Amino acid sequence: MDPPHQKAPLHQSHIHTAKNLTSWKRFPDPSISPAHYTKCLVIGSPHIVTTTGAEEGDWTRGFSGVVRLEVDDQSVYIDESEVSLLPFHGLSPVVKSLHLCFAVLPSSRIFNLVLSFPLLEDLVMVVRQGSIDDGDEFKAPPTIVHHSGPPMLTGPLQLYLKGGIEPVARRLLSLPGGIHFRMLTLMWFHERDPSLTMALVEKCSCTIETLDIVSNFRTSIRYRCTHNDRLCFTGGPAAIDLLKAKSLKGAVFRTLPTNIEWVTTALRTITSEHQELRRIPIRELHPHLHW
Repeated sequence: MDPPHQKAPLHQSHIHTAKNLTSWKRFPDPSISPAHYTKCLVIGSPHIVTTTGAEEGDWTRGFSGVVRLEVDDQSVYIDESEVSLLPFHGLSPVVKSLHLCFAVLPSSRIFNLVLSFPLLEDLVMVVRQGSIDDGDEFKAPPTIVHHSGPPMLTGPLQLYLKGGIEPVARRLLSLPGGIHFRMLTLMWFHERDPSLTMALVEKCSCTIETLDIVSNFRTSIRYRCTHNDRLCFTGGPAAIDLLKAKSLKGAVFRTLPTNIEWVTTALRTITSEHQELRRIPIRELHPHLHW
């Protein structure tokens, strides 16, 4: 969408192509640019936008009032080495909501962007194709991000990571200022996701009010012999201890029929201390569900 010529409030702006970005260069003075009124900025095809931006100078200065930033890489077959998030670091000092959607991207690159917004509250992260872990091909140290302190992270956290939540979860858990999310919405794709979810719940034990979990992986069924030679089922996700979520008001569990045991185990951890917890919907996923 090209910026309008009149000086009118823009609640939302979209930049998807080099042509879109060029149109914003009509306003060299950020103080009189329509970008000054943008509260939500949506960036599509960041590899194109950042390349054009590098050639035309700093185009981000006009967007200093952006509260919600969405970066959605619409390319499916793009080399992740071509995607640079540096131009978006600290784009606006008042960003409180960050939505990131990529096919695949190293977690260090994503997390450096997260850390550049000290007032950040809400974080949504989607990786559609595979793992975002930093493998052997990414041996370079993470970019040093200068910020006044770790982000606030007091709103909702939503993770839909096809390769598992581990790379992002471990970085969040290691933040020196801690995390204080009020809502966790997590989709499990890997067997380690449940235990990391429990760690996130414990870390946010005093603030988490809503827990929404989708168990979207097939459990490898394993059995062990007990002392009386009976076979005991040991598969299934790790249990979620709801007692750790002291301020829980609501929870939603969605799972495959073969994984229902972890839900029943979680429900057994509800006690009289959960005075504000009113309902827990349990929904069965179709076995052939594809994300």
